[in-house]
Amino acid sequence: MFRKVLYMVLLLPFAGITHAQSSAGVMPDSTKALIEGYVKNYATQHKSLFMVSVTDKGGSKYYSGFNGRTGSAIKDFNTPFEIGSCSKMFTATAILQLVEQGRLSLNDPLVKVLPNPALYKDLLVIDGKDYTDSVTILDLLHHSSGFADYFVGSDSMEIAISADKTLQFTPEQLIRRSKRLNKPYFKPGTGQFKYSNVNYILLGMIIEKLSGMKYQQYIQTNILKPAGLKQTWFGSVSRPSKELQGHFEGKPVEMPPTMAWSAGEMISTLDDMTRFIRSWFTGKFFRDKNRMETLLQQDYLSMAAGIIDYGLGNLTLGKKAWGHAGQTFGWQSFMGALPNGYSFVFGIDDASVDGWGPAVLLTEIARSAER
Repeated sequence: MFRKVLYMVLLLPFAGITHAQSSAGVMPDSTKALIEGYVKNYATQHKSLFMVSVTDKGGSKYYSGFNGRTGSAIKDFNTPFEIGSCSKMFTATAILQLVEQGRLSLNDPLVKVLPNPALYKDLLVIDGKDYTDSVTILDLLHHSSGFADYFVGSDSMEIAISADKTLQFTPEQLIRRSKRLNKPYFKPGTGQFKYSNVNYILLGMIIEKLSGMKYQQYIQTNILKPAGLKQTWFGSVSRPSKELQGHFEGKPVEMPPTMAWSAGEMISTLDDMTRFIRSWFTGKFFRDKNRMETLLQQDYLSMAAGIIDYGLGNLTLGKKAWGHAGQTFGWQSFMGALPNGYSFVFGIDDASVDGWGPAVLLTEIARSAER
């Protein structure tokens, strides 16, 4: 669910990345060798399965994968896995489509778009004052609402309590859970950032209210189908017949999909993640030709000291790559696109390891390929 502590990714060994020359957008062999070596070393070091797909400017894909538990190379890159909070980009895209349709504005108050006094009661009370009326749609997308998350504490503690995929949660139950377990982070409208899945649960509820469709149905009709994503599932609705197992600290683990819903329940493949991020980056989901310029150049909120910043449902790695990261109880994932026409996606089958380091390093490798 994208809750891990941010690692000191500036300490990564970038010195080994060379500035390879490419020909007509074709990925250089030296870039492929960098990817191959890094994937194998990472998977071996962390004793996890690590698989990557990097797509060059011309659309050709290069796959690399290694299973550090068995010491063997991965040959099948089509098996789906949980992509966690990468799902948030789909949710945010749906909200921005509804904005384009004139059904809401980013500056609309949450309580106007989704009136529910009983649900909001005590959700954002700070020093005796309720600030829920001040939360806007923009705050939800930016994680600047101040709403607390609904997890009990550390990853290991949450897994000990909730690692049962048969558990069922409604969106309302998740929000009430956040009120019961955690205190609000801060007052909205102060420009502060704090990641909370509650924001995207509320956005899912807004999609359903304004579209008259189930959240999953809206995403399927307006995002998955137009982009040709045929190997993507919603865990609370259906799961693929074959799916990769997730782990935490090396042990198999399961996550209830309804605990993620519109904040992170999706299951996909490397190829479908690639189709999505490349379609998103080129503006194919929006009517407004200026939408992507707004998304890419907006004022982002800082997540990690100038390394990672968050915007309207997407994050940027130093304005070098744009996309999103994901974490479930058992998986780390990332999908990112670069201005040079490259993109990369990956999955790591252990949620206890560092997923930020690979995202930053793969960004640098993809950038170096076109220099």
